[in-house]
Amino acid sequence: MRRATSAFGIALALVAAGCAKPPAGVPEGCAYGVVDLHVDLPFQVHYRGRSPDLSQPGSDVTTASLRAGCVQLVVLSLFLPTGLRPRPHSLDELLAVLATGEAIVAANPLLTLSPGSGVSVVFSLEGSQAVAARPDLIPSLVQRRVLLFGLVHAHHNDLADSSSDPHPGRGGLTPAGERFVDAVYRAGALVDLSHASDEAFEDVARIAHQWGRPLVATHSNARAITPHRRNLTDAQLRTIASSGGIVGLAFHSPFLRHDRKQATANQVAGHARHLMEVMGPSHVAIGSDLDGLIHHAAGLESHQGIAALISALHRQGIDGEPLHALLRDNALRVLAPLGRRSRRR
Repeated sequence: MRRATSAFGIALALVAAGCAKPPAGVPEGCAYGVVDLHVDLPFQVHYRGRSPDLSQPGSDVTTASLRAGCVQLVVLSLFLPTGLRPRPHSLDELLAVLATGEAIVAANPLLTLSPGSGVSVVFSLEGSQAVAARPDLIPSLVQRRVLLFGLVHAHHNDLADSSSDPHPGRGGLTPAGERFVDAVYRAGALVDLSHASDEAFEDVARIAHQWGRPLVATHSNARAITPHRRNLTDAQLRTIASSGGIVGLAFHSPFLRHDRKQATANQVAGHARHLMEVMGPSHVAIGSDLDGLIHHAAGLESHQGIAALISALHRQGIDGEPLHALLRDNALRVLAPLGRRSRRR
C-alpha cells in the first residue's frame, strides 16, 4: 500500500507525539487533555439559531466549558436532521452545514483547524445520504477536514440500514454503500459505525479488514449493560478492538441505563470499565454527543463535567495510563493517520 501523508495528518501526528504535555489553550494546572469524538454544535448553530460565538451561552459547548474540560481536540458532527419521517438531503445543504462548522471555527480564537495550539477541530458526517450518489466527492471533503463518515442516522437510507429504524431493513450495506465505504477508506478517512445496524456493522468490518483500517464507533456504549439497539454487543466490541479501533463513550442517559431515569457519571464509568474489560484499555475514548439534544447524564451537561467523570473513573479503578488513554491518547492514535491518501497494492 502506497501512502502520501497530508500536512494535516502530519500535524495530528505531532499532536499525538506531544500528548505528554497539557494541551495549549486550556487553564494552567490541567494535567490531562481530552478528545471528544462527537459534538453536534454545527446542528445547534445551523438549524437552531445558536450564535457561533462560543463566548456566549446558548448550548452545551462554550469557550468556558471547553477550557474547564481541558479539551484538546473535538470532532464536530455535520448532522442533517430528518425528523420522524426521512427526508432527502441535498449536497448543497450538506455543504452549507460544513460551511457553518468552518464559520464556528473562524468565529472563535480558541478553535483551530491546524493542530498545535488551542482546541483542534475536525469534522464528521452523521449520515452520508447527501453524498450517497457522489463518492467521488469524498476526497474534497477530506481536504476540508471531514475525516469520519457515518453512513446513517435514524432511518435506513441508500447506503445502509439504521439500528434505530423500526421498519424492515435490507440486511446491511447496499451495493452503493459498499462502494461508498470503499471510497472512504481509499480517501484516507474512516467510517463511523454509530447508528449502523448490526448487519451493516458486519459489512463495514469486512471491508475495513480488506483495507487494514481501524473500526470506529464515535458515540456508542455497551449493549451488555444497557440493551439499547444503538449500543454495541461484546462481539462487536471485540471486532473493533482486533482492528485497532475505538469506541467513544456517549453521555446520553438511554444508552447508559435501561429505565427512563437520568444516568450518572458513575454509570458512564461503569460502561467504560466494561468496554475496557472486553476490549482492553487501548480502545475506549470519549464521544459525548453534547449538543445533540441528548438526555444528559447528571453533571455531564458540558465538558466542564469531565472532572466529575474522572472521579467516577477513579472509583472504577481506571487511573494512570488507562485514564489518559481513554481521555485522549486512544483517539489521537486513530485520528493521527487520517487525511492520508491510500491505494490498494
